[in-house]
Amino acid sequence: MNKGFTMVELLVAFTMFAVVISMVSSIFITSYRSQRAIVELTTANDNTYLALEQLARDVRDGRNFCFVGSCFVGFNCPPPNRFMFTHRSGDKVCYRRGIDAGRGFLERRSGGIDGSVTAGNIDIKSLKITPNCGPDPVRITLNLELGVVGLPAVEGIINKIQTTVATRNLATCLN
Repeated sequence: MNKGFTMVELLVAFTMFAVVISMVSSIFITSYRSQRAIVELTTANDNTYLALEQLARDVRDGRNFCFVGSCFVGFNCPPPNRFMFTHRSGDKVCYRRGIDAGRGFLERRSGGIDGSVTAGNIDIKSLKITPNCGPDPVRITLNLELGVVGLPAVEGIINKIQTTVATRNLATCLN
């Protein structure tokens, strides 16, 4: 009576074990990559909503909105896709889509201070601004297309966001 395993039985068992481990590893790696992609997309969306909330706070208290041309003498906010207004503090504010090293971002200009209000992992592909200047209140609809920078698995995914912001006061449009 033989109480051991033959070489063929060991080889078959090892091969089956290797196949099962390979399948499980593949499923684990795919799940891990998907989870990372979902986290990146969620983070990008959260960062975008934070930027839009800052813009909305500014717009709610703004007045003298300008959507075409140069409404404010000495304050340059180059086209396209931008708007300007007077902040409650009296400062002139401009929001526009800026581009740096091929990455689009939402830029806020005020009092000579320019800066991105979107995080570095966001690439704003397009920004469309649609004003509604009357009757009161002034409303601005923003349509954004954005992607994520830095993670190849999600760089081709484009999120589309639309939001409308209304002023709190009886603001006017200058154009």
